[in-house]
Amino acid sequence: MSKTHIDIDEDLLAQVAAITGTTTKRDTVEAALRTTLRQERRRAAAERLIERGESGYFAPLLEDHPKATGEPLEVPAADEQQDDRAQGAA
Repeated sequence: MSKTHIDIDEDLLAQVAAITGTTTKRDTVEAALRTTLRQERRRAAAERLIERGESGYFAPLLEDHPKATGEPLEVPAADEQQDDRAQGAA
């Protein structure tokens, strides 16, 4: 790990510390860096999912799905669901 000396806006640092619950400047900066990295990874993952969706990658998964065909979903009655749970527990 290296040491770096930088000027940081104290008010901004205090606001981030309050949000992250950190108590030291080092922990606050590291928490902000980790949060930024996580956000970027999520953004990139979402972008990949969007690209795959637009390319038709997921179409085979949806072909027979009732939502894809416009057919109404069949939902079992509450008593049938209860019976299924009871049989699974036995």
